[in-house]
Order: sequence, then C-alpha cells, then structure tokens
Amino acid sequence: MIFDPRKETTVTTDASSYGLGATICQKQADGRKSVIAYASRTLTPTESRYAQIEKEALAVVWGCEKFRDYLTGMHFKIETDHKPLIPIFSKKNLDDLSPRLQRIKLRMMKFSYTIVHIPGKELFAADELSRNPQKVPYKREELEAEIDAFIQMITSSLPASSRRLDELRVAQLKDETCQKLTDYVLKGWPSKKEVDTLCAPYWQNRYEISVQDGLLMRGCRIIIPKSHQAEVLNQIHEGHLGITKCRARARCSVYWPGISKVIEEKIKSCTACIQESSNRHQPLIPTSFPERPWEVLGLDLFKYKNSWYLLISDYYSRYPEIARLDRLTSAEIINHCKSIFSRHGIPDVVRSDNGSQFDPVKTAEFKDFAKSYGFTHISSSPKFSQSNGLIEAAVKTVKARIKKSRDPYLALMAYRATPLENGFSPSELLMGRRINTTLPVATTQLQPYLVNKKVLEAKEERRIEGQKTNYDKHHGVRNLDELDPGQNVWITDRRVTGKVLQKTPCPRSYLVQSGRRVYRRNRKHLIPSPDFHPEPEPADDFDVTGYQHSPADAASDVITPVSKDLP
Repeated sequence: MIFDPRKETTVTTDASSYGLGATICQKQADGRKSVIAYASRTLTPTESRYAQIEKEALAVVWGCEKFRDYLTGMHFKIETDHKPLIPIFSKKNLDDLSPRLQRIKLRMMKFSYTIVHIPGKELFAADELSRNPQKVPYKREELEAEIDAFIQMITSSLPASSRRLDELRVAQLKDETCQKLTDYVLKGWPSKKEVDTLCAPYWQNRYEISVQDGLLMRGCRIIIPKSHQAEVLNQIHEGHLGITKCRARARCSVYWPGISKVIEEKIKSCTACIQESSNRHQPLIPTSFPERPWEVLGLDLFKYKNSWYLLISDYYSRYPEIARLDRLTSAEIINHCKSIFSRHGIPDVVRSDNGSQFDPVKTAEFKDFAKSYGFTHISSSPKFSQSNGLIEAAVKTVKARIKKSRDPYLALMAYRATPLENGFSPSELLMGRRINTTLPVATTQLQPYLVNKKVLEAKEERRIEGQKTNYDKHHGVRNLDELDPGQNVWITDRRVTGKVLQKTPCPRSYLVQSGRRVYRRNRKHLIPSPDFHPEPEPADDFDVTGYQHSPADAASDVITPVSKDLP
C-alpha cells in the first residue's frame, strides 16, 4: 500500500523478553487499516536485561525512529498493550522517571503523537513480530553506548561517594525487600494481589523503579534498604533544616516508602529543633460585639513620663476612662474602678491581663472586688496580651493622643467626640449624645438621640470580620493541635520543659507544670516535646500561677492553689 500523509496514521509496537516488533498502518476511506510496513529486531544482551516497562518503551521509540521517514512532520497515533506507558509518554515529568526512561522520552520529543492503550489480543501483528524477530548479528551501536554513558553519569553524579554507593549496593543485595524488588524489575511485576507484602508499598511507584549500575532506584533516587534508613534519616536532618527543606533534600537523592512522614516525625521529635522553634500564629478568635454599652470593659495599665495610669475602655463604644495611679497596688486600682463605675454603672465582664494586681492567687483583693460588685473578671494568658486586643489598641491610641497634645484633657475630649469607623463617636454610643467641644457646633446636634442599633451591629460585624480576615492573611495562620493532659511540652518563653495539667476555660490556654511550678500559657507558647527531660527550675517566678502540685494531687490530677509565691 502506498503511504499517504493526509490519512490517519498509526504505529503499533510490542516487546517480548528477546525482541521488538512494530508496524505502521493507515486508515482507508472504507474504514479498513492497511499496513504500510513491518519491522522487528532482536534485543541486545544489554537491552534484554532491561525492566519490562523499559523494553516496551524501547519498542515505542525504536518503532517510531524506524518509520521516521513517514512520521516526521505529521501527527500520528501510537498503540501499545502496556498501559503504564500512557502516563510516561503523556503527562509524567522527566524528574519522576528512571534515567533510562528519561532518555527514551527525550528521543520521542522530535515526534508529534498521541499514545493510547490497546488490549494485547488486538495487537497480534506487533506481538508476533516481537516473538519472532529478525535475527540480526549483535553489533554494539553508538546509541547504546550513549545510553550506558548517560546512566553512568546519573549514578556518578549522585550526592554520595563511590565507597558509600558500594555500601548501599551490598546492603541492597542483603536486604530481602530489595532482592524481591530487583526480581520484579527484571522479570516483570505480578498483579497487585500477587505482590509480596514486603514490596506492596512500592506498588504504586513500580514503573518508576529500575536497576541502574547495580543500584535499585526510583527515578534518580536511590532506594535505601531498611538497615541504612535510620543513618540516612540523620544525614537528611544534618543542619537541622525544617520539614519542607529536609523533604526537598531527600527528594533529590534517596527514597523509601513513607519517607516524608518519617522525616516529619524525626523533626518534630528533635530536641534541638524544638528548643529553637516557635509556633505559627493561630487564626484570630474575634471578640463578639456586646449587646449594650458598658457591658464588657477592657482594663490595662500603662506608663507615661514616669507615671502609671489605669485605662478602662468600653468594648461597645470604645469610650476611654483614664486615672493616674499613685501606687501600683490592687487597692489603688480598685478605688479608681469604683469611681468610674459610679459614673457609668457596673459592667457584666471586665477583661485584663494577668498582672500581679489582678492575679487571684497572688492577691485576693481584685477577686473579692469583682465578687462584691457582681461582675466577671477574665484574665488573658501570661505573655499573650493580644487576646485582649481592644484594650491594647486603646492604650496605643490614648498614649499617642497625649504625647501629641499640650492639653491631654482636650485630646481625650476630641477622641471621645470623633466618629469611629462605624460612623458614631464613643460619646454617642455610650451616652446617646454628642459632647460639646471647642469645635463650633449647632445646638440641635447636641440633643440626645438613640443610635440605630441594627445599623451599628451590621457595621461592627463587617469590621470584626475584616479584622479577622486581614490578621489571618497577614500572619499566615494555622490551627495548632489541642494538647492533652499529661502531654510533654516545651515552654518557649521560659525555655523549660513541662507537662500539661489541664486546659483552662479561656480559649487555647493551658496550665503546665515544670518542676514544682505551674505556669499558665497560651497554646502559642507550647510545643509538643516527645522526649521529656525535666529542666531545672528558673530563678524567678514572676509569672508562676501560684499553683503547686502535691504528691496526692499528682495522683488525682487536682491542683491545689497556694496563697504565696513558691520557694
């Protein structure tokens, strides 16, 4: 039949253990396929030792190159009965292939083709040709020498010395799994049900596994026998790189099933890495908008020009109240709180940090004050002031206004009268009216009125949602796993190990025992530490919760508060 470049052209190929076969045919007007040419040849001694998938791939490239006078410059179809070749010649990256398959795929780049799978019973011509190949005298071709040189280059460029590679060759020969893998590679893989259990983890990557220069490899990565995996794992983690970089380092040179998970476990249990690491930020937990003014207050202390001040800010209106402190004591703070509460009323909730003036263990004064006035006091975890973010922001705002103004009272008045992002000023939200300032204003603007609560709540919801979105995006947040009682942890800011006692009612807050001291810490400051080694107690105890575990408590998991600092 005469070849017509306008007609649909198909190349069929097949390989046996000792030969290659190929045909080229074209589809005629009546739908029949007419053969244009046949080709076959025996495998060389080197080629006969190829893995079966490599023989099938060789048949494809050899058949296309044999008929290149017909195929060059046109698109054609390739038919093969070896289904694993389809992804190799269509979507697999070169990095994922063995050196020999890489070379074969590179040789196919000069052709424009689509490869499809056809059942073997329908490729009778190519199959027969591969089983009865032309018996031509063996002659080492230049191409075969080039392939061998390429393989030698790949193995010699591996990041290991010749002595080290020889050790791995010997170890693979002694390893039962590697022996079975080598047998499968050279003789062909059985069905999934018939694969030995030792080799089952390699099944999904079976067509990437080859034997190169006596080394069992997956693509360009050496398959490490079990006897050497612990040593190689330590070498991967040399320099104490992170999980991502250690995985990338392993991906360049070594492989065994589950290596990514093993690397992660190795790094997470590395004492040196734990002690020098820090947790990622967690997603922001936004504070819900209160139902009414003066329902929830934030309370904090700040220093300005050698004087200490108490700042109270309403979560609903963000109206600030400031008082200068003569002494940094609970009694002084309580007196000012009583004065402010007498003007605006008693709140339902007061939020503060974990300072000594508010710590119920170190002093019971503020706790008794909260009980007598009937409000709930909530404190943040030590070293984690951002959980009381509104009052922290209020401190910055107030200090900035005071620093820039000659008259701090006028500065506070201006802030209280200035509209917030929601369009209402703090005085309007708290007192239902605009306050008169030095700025001229019509008297009608100073009349009391009711703020539209639905409009306010809608704007505040959008503001809170926007804050959370911006925070999470800016900090690249990630949820951290919950800690269980009895779990060993590393306390990052104290640089000591500890054991989790319990989770507190506050979100992400835990009580952790280290030696005879008990610390309250946010999850951000706690890193799971599988290898637990008790650390000596720190000299200072300024942020110790005041809880002490007695031997009896240790057995019952009950913590006993003590009223004085621990010795």
